[in-house]
Amino acid sequence: MYRAELQATLPGADGTEATFKNDLAPYIRHSFPKCPVAPATNAVVTMSTMDPLEGNDVEGTAWRYNYVTGEFICNNENSTTSDPSVNYDDL
Repeated sequence: MYRAELQATLPGADGTEATFKNDLAPYIRHSFPKCPVAPATNAVVTMSTMDPLEGNDVEGTAWRYNYVTGEFICNNENSTTSDPSVNYDDL
């Protein structure tokens, strides 16, 4: 919705977490969501240009976001409990 309204501009285009969250604030009902399955159960977003994104549990952040492509993932490279062949960062 953000991208459609702003004609292809991605949130957080300057590469900072603060801008990303500020850009999305009007589209989120409450505070930025915590990630329930990341090792760091918080709402910290790692801004990245890695393509494709992969989970990296060492960083201690809940989310990863590529501000160039718009890819957004859970920062957890572990297998899901429902299907061990799928990792959380693949969802």
